[in-house]
Amino acid sequence: MELLEEENSNTLFRNNVLQFLVALAIVLILLLVIKYMRSRQEKRRVTLSLEKEIEKLKLEQREKSSSVSSLVKYRIDALNELYQSIRIKSRDENKTKRVVPLSSLFKSMNDNNEILEICLPDSFWEKMKLSVEGEYPGILSFVEERYPSLSKQDLQLFCMLCAKVSPQIIKLCMNYMNAKTVSNYKKKLIRDKMGLDMSFDDFLLHYQNGKLR
Repeated sequence: MELLEEENSNTLFRNNVLQFLVALAIVLILLLVIKYMRSRQEKRRVTLSLEKEIEKLKLEQREKSSSVSSLVKYRIDALNELYQSIRIKSRDENKTKRVVPLSSLFKSMNDNNEILEICLPDSFWEKMKLSVEGEYPGILSFVEERYPSLSKQDLQLFCMLCAKVSPQIIKLCMNYMNAKTVSNYKKKLIRDKMGLDMSFDDFLLHYQNGKLR
């Protein structure tokens, strides 16, 4: 009798453990699916944001003089390159999901910033630099020489800010967690890393007026 009770007790314990593990697995899968859907929504949101940015620049290009229009074209080309990179990445991931849906799902879940993992080619930055140098001649080399402690990422952020790219797009290009982070890095770049007691816009104005050279 005691052996039977002990066996029943062990069976009940195993069943409880099994039920707990099944419930835990269901919860984890639900969390993964929710995160996956959010990732898809983020991609869609970023794509729409890029489309709006490009359309805004095209409108500006039509309204500006030919000299300014050519500078805007560099920015349009750069953002179009970014846009195509996102579309290609999404298309490749969709192909993978059709072949191995579960492994692809878990891969995307393990990556907190999946949408940000876009390797921007040098040509993207070259177009941005050409646009900025056309509007503020010599400013990038000036900053690089005057502030040698600035990292490559600092200089890229400086370039994007000069090009007046929206915080949402800067967030994407610079791998920041959110658009609000851009404002924080912008202040940190000027005040902490460059040691200047002025806003970024004031810095550009002083440079254009020759007060910094």
